[in-house]
Amino acid sequence: MVIIATGEEGAPTTVPIGKKFVYFVSYLCNIILLFLVQGVIMEKIQTRTAEISLYGKDMVWEDFKPGVEIDAEDIRMNIAASLKLTNGRRHTAVLDTRGKHMTITQAAMKLGASAEVTKDRIATAHLTDSISRNIFGNLFVKFFMPKIHNRMFSDEKEAIKWLKGFSD
Repeated sequence: MVIIATGEEGAPTTVPIGKKFVYFVSYLCNIILLFLVQGVIMEKIQTRTAEISLYGKDMVWEDFKPGVEIDAEDIRMNIAASLKLTNGRRHTAVLDTRGKHMTITQAAMKLGASAEVTKDRIATAHLTDSISRNIFGNLFVKFFMPKIHNRMFSDEKEAIKWLKGFSD
């Protein structure tokens, strides 16, 4: 077997290759296709405050960056990124703040609970590893009364299982 390549002066030339190399390339292509078909390789969108990716058909995962302060404009940007990933479909979301030291403004909390933002979201699971953030999240739900279901979790499998119960 040979492969056509460019020679020294730009002229086409042939280079012999072995069967093992052909099998290896074929194997590698099959693995890449398998990952693409299964959705393991996914589009991610970076915003100022989070890396947002599609997790399944209608679930987004917002992995927040450490040390950020989230304001109302950040909420709008993260929602826009989620809608882009879901092609404008209503969706559920995991907000992953585990291990992150971050803050959120009151205006952002108010906007995040509003009908303006929640019209495209079905439910939100908040992943946290801190008792204080868990308490804060529950106070957010009680005080701002979001228009969609919100729940705090420390276990991501439980959060995903809960969100799957809201599939449209």
